[in-house]
Amino acid sequence: MRTIKNFGTAFHVIVWIILLAGTRSADAALPTLDEPLIVADWLTVGPFSVGTREGYIDFLTAHGGEEGIRPEAGMEHLTIMAEGGRVRWTETKLEAGKVKLSYEGVNWDLLQESDGHAGQRCVGYAYAEFQSDRRQRALVMAERTGKFWLNGEPYYGDGYGHNFVKIPVVLRKGINRVLVKVGRSKPWFSFRVLPAEGALMINDRDLTTPDIVAGERLDGWIGVPVVNTTTEQVRDVKIVVEGDVFERTETVLPNLEPLTMEKVPVPIRLKKDVEPAAISGDTVYATVSVVLNDVQDERWVPIRVRQKDMSYRITFRSGMDGSAQHFSVRPPSNFDPERTYALILSLHGASVPS
Repeated sequence: MRTIKNFGTAFHVIVWIILLAGTRSADAALPTLDEPLIVADWLTVGPFSVGTREGYIDFLTAHGGEEGIRPEAGMEHLTIMAEGGRVRWTETKLEAGKVKLSYEGVNWDLLQESDGHAGQRCVGYAYAEFQSDRRQRALVMAERTGKFWLNGEPYYGDGYGHNFVKIPVVLRKGINRVLVKVGRSKPWFSFRVLPAEGALMINDRDLTTPDIVAGERLDGWIGVPVVNTTTEQVRDVKIVVEGDVFERTETVLPNLEPLTMEKVPVPIRLKKDVEPAAISGDTVYATVSVVLNDVQDERWVPIRVRQKDMSYRITFRSGMDGSAQHFSVRPPSNFDPERTYALILSLHGASVPS
């Protein structure tokens, strides 16, 4: 059991995820990428009008649709946004890790004058093909795109561009086709194909964690994103939380479907015999470990220790879907626990952290 010391703090939390029933041996042996794969050459087309949150539209139906299209440079599509009513697929290169869509022949000022903001709302597409020398597992990070297709199969991307969504996929041996649908006012995206770090893994960039408030007992939740990178369902995943100052808790995830991620709510609380005042420093660490047969994934996760006059996060179990959620509290300046203060609530959008 290791201890990480930071700012004089030696406390640690150990979160073990143990798979009680493994995948079939054939799939467990399915290899993964040896190194990240760079897709540099793309074809792009657009824009296509989507108005203000209108229903879903497949703008590529004339040439096979979003699931089946295999475009070539110069292939045309109808659109109401470009002069002449047509747009063509053009060759586009990856630049500084980004693919930028350039829309030509569009009078944006006229669209604004005619239909307001809704007149400028649009989507575009990008298409690429890349080679894989074998059938293998991988993770895709598709930043600033809500959806992409790999070999005709749809997947959700990272529409808000948080740069932490990792989608498990299986690459075919030979040519793999990818289509990306791009929105937003600045049409660019990034598409990275990465090695799968384990058959069962934790995405530590998407953890939901509480803060410890100095002098107070912690009784909250951790949202642990568990990713199944295999093509088999796994059952009875046990999540155990323990540590020098934390009670041991066990949570069982009955099923985790193939090529999916589930953010599991796991309780975390101080041991009854631990005095909150004994916790010093400004950070404690959680060790998050995944064990699947002989495969282990381990991450260190910082949990902040906040003073009473600092802002802090509180986690809770949602009454809507049972997930682990959080909100933040900002105490008033010169906070006095003996006084009564007015309560001000602020609600943020989906892409704005509290």
